[in-house]
Amino acid sequence: MLNTTMAALSARVHPTATDMGLTRQRGGAARGVWWMEMSGRINGVWYEMRFHEHRDGRLQVGALGYQPLTMGGRTVVIGSHEYEPEITDRLDRLADDALSLLDHIRQLESKR
Repeated sequence: MLNTTMAALSARVHPTATDMGLTRQRGGAARGVWWMEMSGRINGVWYEMRFHEHRDGRLQVGALGYQPLTMGGRTVVIGSHEYEPEITDRLDRLADDALSLLDHIRQLESKR
């Protein structure tokens, strides 16, 4: 990762994401926004967790699940979180929220 914020988030979240099956990681910058994505297929559903760091310092994380047509063919929003630059511990909070979203994915998968 080229950005220190994305690298710090990756260090905290990627091991858990990989253990769950979100083994693909990519990232970069577009229009002044640093981004990172962790994704992978678990039991036929493609999951993506996306992180963004905006120019103004806002941090965001969101997770989606794309079900195949055999499972209804819909996109499921797992959840999202955003923190403004004034929040000094926003990096730690966002990493905790990302781990919480991964736990939510784990709970969804356990119900199958």
